[in-house]
Formats: sequence, C-alpha cells, structure tokens
Amino acid sequence: MGRATGYILLGAAGILGFALVYAALIEQGLILQPAGSLQKGRVITTSSGHVNLGVVYSESKMVDVTITQRTKSGETLDLIILKGINPYNYEQLITDALKESIVSGRPGYKFLYNMKGAIDDVTLASEGTLTVRTYIQYRSEYQAHYNYNIATRKYTFSTDEPVLRFALKKTSRLINNSQKRFRNNMFLDGKSDDLKSEG
Repeated sequence: MGRATGYILLGAAGILGFALVYAALIEQGLILQPAGSLQKGRVITTSSGHVNLGVVYSESKMVDVTITQRTKSGETLDLIILKGINPYNYEQLITDALKESIVSGRPGYKFLYNMKGAIDDVTLASEGTLTVRTYIQYRSEYQAHYNYNIATRKYTFSTDEPVLRFALKKTSRLINNSQKRFRNNMFLDGKSDDLKSEG
C-alpha cells in the first residue's frame, strides 16, 4: 500500500468518524439544524433557530393570564395569576380567580360586587396591566419539558374599564389569533383544548 493510499484511507476514516459524531449530536437535539434536515413532526422553529423534540410524548395548548396594578408607593400588586391554563375553559378560570381576588379583600378594586355577588361591574382603583401569553408545552424524547412561546401581549386597564369583561375580551382575542400557530406546531392527534384545565 502506497503512502498516497494510506493518506486517503486515513482521511476517509476521519471524515466518517466526524460524520458519526455530528449525526449523534443532531439526534440528541444538541445541535440546531435547518427544519428540512430533521424528521418531520419533530422540529419547531423558534426565533433563535430550530429545536429538535425527537418523539413527542405529549403537547398541550397553554395560556397564562395575570392582572397587576401599581400601588402609590410604586410596588406591583398581583391581583390575578393564572399559569398554564387550557384555552378551553379560560373564561370560567378567570371569573373564578377574579371572584377569589375580590373576596380575599385584596386592595386595588374601586368597588366590589353587588348584593347578588355579580362581579361584572368591578373596576380597578388605579391603572392596571393585563398580561396574556399563549404557548405550547411539550414533553418529548429530547426535551423533558419545553414551552414554545406563541404570543405575549400586555394591555392597560383604565379605572373605568370593568375588569372581567376587559380580561375575557383580550384573552379571547389572543387565543383566537394564536390558533394558526397552535395548529402548525402540534404533532399529535387530538388537540388538548378539548379537555378542561385541572383545578
């Protein structure tokens, strides 16, 4: 065997070894690759690249809803914090959380519910902020727990805006506007918004 043949074989072995290591890194989700280079149904596109999920075991549409208010001293007062709720029953969960917030005697509301306990007209004593975030939560082969952000919006409450109506309207709008991206980034049969949130 000549020297040239030996160099060729050594070079081929090096290339093959590098290719095997690189493929293993891709398979483990440790290297971000263009979506077309990975198996369909296992890749999501983020603002910073592509994430390889591997086999998707579960996926859930999720919504976070928070209502906060600035106090006179400049501190942030949390009135409602709902994390990881399902879009299917967000209306009931927001309504229940607002009722609980009012009943707990938290400061921040201009006036409370009427004699029958209705909260439709409850407003804030000072300007507040509604933050709504939609995302998909994955559990998969390479990502034990991964939240893929769809959209986040912040809205300002005026002091004459009924809290419940405003929160439901803005949350509904963002959920509806997120539906296309939900569909495009979910891989399993049966959409999880058919199931009610727990608790």
